[in-house]
Amino acid sequence: MNRDNRRIVRQLDRTPPAGRNGLHANNSPRIERNPRHRSIEMSLMLEELARDRMRQVQRDVEQARTARRHRRQRSAR
Repeated sequence: MNRDNRRIVRQLDRTPPAGRNGLHANNSPRIERNPRHRSIEMSLMLEELARDRMRQVQRDVEQARTARRHRRQRSAR
């Protein structure tokens, strides 16, 4: 076993056991233990966050636009 494998195994041995609420993040099935899979998961999460942020910005822009329109209509009356 080479050195980094040994380190990974030591890390996995140190992980806490599964709690009442299922698996801990670092005690998940072997797939998520694979750093590559974890990075894929991470990028997916970040993508989702970015998408949510964009949606929020879009919503804010729409609200500002409608508010401006309403203000203009109010002042025209």
